Amino acid sequence: MAVEVRKGERRDLDALGRLGAMLIRTHYAFDRQRFLAPVEGVEKGYASFLGRALDSPDDCVFVAERDGLIVGYIFAALEPLSRCSSPWSGAFSRRCG
Repeated sequence: MAVEVRKGERRDLDALGRLGAMLIRTHYAFDRQRFLAPVEGVEKGYASFLGRALDSPDDCVFVAERDGLIVGYIFAALEPLSRCSSPWSGAFSRRCG
């Protein structure tokens, strides 16, 4: 029952879509003012989003697999520097949420 972490692959997209939809629903249930409401087809949309990340040189997706089932994932992306992410933006960065 060991968990293997490996780079995500196209064959993982259905499971990634389901997990991403769970995340979206959990976020929305936690704070409806801050997070987007889940919509019909959110699983397919999230799978499509992570599918594009699989092809990007600036993004990465890793999955946690146990007994052939995807039980978790992590997504990371390089993004351009903005005033919200700048350490020099002072008080402004606290208003970026």
